[in-house]
Amino acid sequence: MADLTVFVTGATGSIGSEAVRLLAASNLVGQVRAGTRSPAASVAEHFAGISDKIVPCQIEPGDPSAEAAQQLQAALEGCGALIVVAPLIEGMQQWHQRLARAAAAAGIPFVVKVSVTGARSPESEPPPGVMPLMHWQGEQALRDEGLDVVAIRPTIFMQHFLTVPALYQSGEDRFYLPSGEGKIAFLDNRDIARLAVELVLLPADQQAPFIGQGFELTGPQALTGDQIAEVLSDAVGRQIVRVDGEEAFSEHAATLGMPDMVKSVYVEASQGWFGTVTYDIFEEVTGDPTRPYADFFSDNREFFTEH
Repeated sequence: MADLTVFVTGATGSIGSEAVRLLAASNLVGQVRAGTRSPAASVAEHFAGISDKIVPCQIEPGDPSAEAAQQLQAALEGCGALIVVAPLIEGMQQWHQRLARAAAAAGIPFVVKVSVTGARSPESEPPPGVMPLMHWQGEQALRDEGLDVVAIRPTIFMQHFLTVPALYQSGEDRFYLPSGEGKIAFLDNRDIARLAVELVLLPADQQAPFIGQGFELTGPQALTGDQIAEVLSDAVGRQIVRVDGEEAFSEHAATLGMPDMVKSVYVEASQGWFGTVTYDIFEEVTGDPTRPYADFFSDNREFFTEH
């Protein structure tokens, strides 16, 4: 086990990066292969100074050629586990199928697939939306190849506050969240990475009960937008308010010259889609609850206070 080699796709994204760092810090891991479309040199720079266990592996998710398939399979050879963080591209299902075939050919014994909340069959009632369906198809592609797969289905990321300017911009005294009185159990995506890594590091007999299943994952609190504003204000030591309303969100996005596509997700929250708190698997595997809002806001305090 001390010589375990793990491949992580999407390795320079926020979830993948954290997974790579956690794996590299483990005494059970001998090598972490960081798979990304970025050139190897830029991946090496991204993880500079962290660990010599990290090996950049350039893969092109949009390339369906036989040459790319062979390159991917070669990169997966010798790995004892695979963590799948999918790229947001057209043809996501086909990308999962190519990855699944390469992983099966390489004999990967254990796979953790980062999916999304609500991922389910198109025959389900109600049927899934576009993104949950794409991820369910990705899960199914891995299962269809006979791989031992555990799917993590996270809810909306707390990191949206850092990465979606139409929601919040650094140093501002307000954020735009058109969720009405609906509660949202936002999740810190560092916890997604931690769960994926700790599943990978379990002994095989402890992995077995999770194989073939999909687990919804949220933060430990479901709060309204106004309650989130109170927690954020307390964490950073100044008042930050929530601006509600679809029109206000769209106008703010337009002012920034950005599309308002993510608005639909927040509006769905007003209908209760993201208000259920579910983190049993995280607590079972790690022994801890997922991170609360206050910890996330405190950890990123400078982002919320700098102008």
